[in-house]
Amino acid sequence: MNNALFDRYYLSGIAPDFTLTGSGYSNGGNTLKDTLDKFFDNDSDPSTDYRDAQANPVLRPYLPPGKSANDVVSELDAADGYKKLGAYSLIDGAFNVNSTSIPAWEAFLRSNRNLAVRYAQGSATDSPSNDTPFPSSASPSDPSAPASLTTQAHWAGLARLNDAQVNDLATRIVEQVKLRGPFMSLSDFVNHRMGTLNNETSYAGALQAAIDLTSINNSVHSNAGGANPDYSSPYMPGRPPASTLSASTTNIPGDLTQADVLLPLAPRLTARSDTFRIRSYGEVRSLDGNNIVSTAICEAIVQRVPEYVDSVTNASDNEPWDEAINPTTLVESSSFNDINKTFGRRFKIVKLRWLSPDEI
Repeated sequence: MNNALFDRYYLSGIAPDFTLTGSGYSNGGNTLKDTLDKFFDNDSDPSTDYRDAQANPVLRPYLPPGKSANDVVSELDAADGYKKLGAYSLIDGAFNVNSTSIPAWEAFLRSNRNLAVRYAQGSATDSPSNDTPFPSSASPSDPSAPASLTTQAHWAGLARLNDAQVNDLATRIVEQVKLRGPFMSLSDFVNHRMGTLNNETSYAGALQAAIDLTSINNSVHSNAGGANPDYSSPYMPGRPPASTLSASTTNIPGDLTQADVLLPLAPRLTARSDTFRIRSYGEVRSLDGNNIVSTAICEAIVQRVPEYVDSVTNASDNEPWDEAINPTTLVESSSFNDINKTFGRRFKIVKLRWLSPDEI
């Protein structure tokens, strides 16, 4: 299931703009092509850009060399266009789950810091108070409505983390990455370890394990009421043995879970990096080879793009959505270009600059 959701499925948000009326849903005459035209700036209105398409906000349009916006819109407006959208959009600010940098994870987890969350009841919102929200739904229930109860704040509302808690969680996540990584896919990162039973990795995925190793949910488990299991077993802290019931407060709105963390952050997650910083050094020596006459150092930012290295030979069988190996049967594609089988996706230099010695 995790492989299907996190590695084989692509949620772009690009669809006709529907509104809910008294008679049901209506697109008001808007079509998929209208939305695609907005996303790829293929309309005649200079005041609009890709954000007006209301697609997944982390996506940016991408036009490969040799293809116009009109070409791409025509391809994606076809019956099989949904299979091809990933080749014509890029993620802005993707985050590699294999990172072992605590400050990087801390900054990533705080992406929504100070964000107010509107409750389902009317116009009331949850106060930011310099914390980072992780609601379990887009419109959580207001904990103060209809009446204030001692435990209701945990059974409604949402989980918010202060900066110290985010730092603690980031530290624990890095511990899990070092313990379990490298992750070869997002499902590998999200899921618990399969196969031979291991007390540290078999009972929860990396994120849930990291949460359980913090004290973030302590107040919820102690103040929200209900039953709590005995966690003194040799199993990983926070994960009871299979014969023991979970806490009855598990998964209530105030109880932070892996799913709550993934909800706002999953669109930017990746198990690999596609942008690299490469530095090169060169020098010229005197004829006798004893003295360095001149040196030069350059830095290039190199980005991997969706299309393959050779998009000309057998062009119809070497499109970005074609695969060298059939993922279902694991049989090599006979029509796939040998060059592309060997070298894969194309890399392009997006920035080049010369460095001075004091920058090294």
